[in-house]
Amino acid sequence: MAWMAMMGADSIEYHRATVIARADDHPGQALAYYASRGETPLLWGGGGAARFGLVGAVTDEQYEAIFGVGGARDPTTGTRLVTTRRPGMDLVISVHKSVAELGVIGRAEDMHAILDAERDATMAYLDALVQKAGGRRGRARVTTETRGLLYAHTRHATSRAGDPCPHDHVLVANVVEMADEKGGFKALDTTVVRDHLHAATMVGRMAAARKALELGYAIEPDDGVSGSSGTGPSPEFLASCRRCTPRARPRSTKRWRMRATRAIGPARWPRTRRGM
Repeated sequence: MAWMAMMGADSIEYHRATVIARADDHPGQALAYYASRGETPLLWGGGGAARFGLVGAVTDEQYEAIFGVGGARDPTTGTRLVTTRRPGMDLVISVHKSVAELGVIGRAEDMHAILDAERDATMAYLDALVQKAGGRRGRARVTTETRGLLYAHTRHATSRAGDPCPHDHVLVANVVEMADEKGGFKALDTTVVRDHLHAATMVGRMAAARKALELGYAIEPDDGVSGSSGTGPSPEFLASCRRCTPRARPRSTKRWRMRATRAIGPARWPRTRRGM
C-alpha cells in the first residue's frame, strides 16, 4: 500500500536525517528481525534520473541540489531548473503485514523480493503516467508530456517503535523535463500522482501477489469484516456502511463536482440542498 505527503521547505533536513541517515530507524532491531538487507542506501530511480546521469547511491551534494530550498538545481552545473516552495513528495510503500512476518521466520530474502516487486510496479505505473501527463504548460495549464519522474528510494525494515514493518520511502522531486517542442523544466503536476495513487497501489499489490506465487506462497482470502471471502463484502460490513450520516453523500458529490469542473473547464452544475 502507498500513501504520500508533500515535503515543505522545512522537511529537507528532516528527510536528510531520517531517510538518508535513517536517524529514526532501529538498525539493530532490523538485523534481529530480518537478518539480511535490513537497511538500504538512498538510490536514484525514475525516467528523469537518466537525464542528469543520476545512478546508484544518492550523495549529500546531489540530494541538496535536487531537493534543496527554492527548487531543484542541475546537480552538475548548479543551474536552477525550477523555482518552487515544495521540494517534492514523500511516498511510503509498505507491504501487507503477512509479508512482514516472513522476515521473522527466517525468510527475509523472500520478503524483500515481494516488497521490491510492489515498489517497482507502483513506481513504474506512476512514472509512465507522469511521462504522458505529468506537466502543465502556461496559464491554461495544458497537459504536457514529460521525461518522467525523478525520485530516490530507501528501505526501512522497522517502524519508529522498532516493530517489524518493512517499507520504502520514495522521495519524488518536484521537477520534470517537458517533452514538448518548447522543452525546459517545470514543477511536477503533483495532482496527477495524488489522484492515481490508489490505482498505483493496486498495481503494486498485484505485482507483489504475483511475486509471492512465483516464490511458492499461497494467497488466502480475508474473511474479516473488511475483507472478502470471494462472495463480496460481509453483511456486517454492508450494514455498517448504511449507517452513514445524511450529509455524507451531498458532500462527496460536491467534491466530485469541483474536481470535474477543474478537469473539463467552467460548467453550470445544478444546485443541491443539504440533506437531500
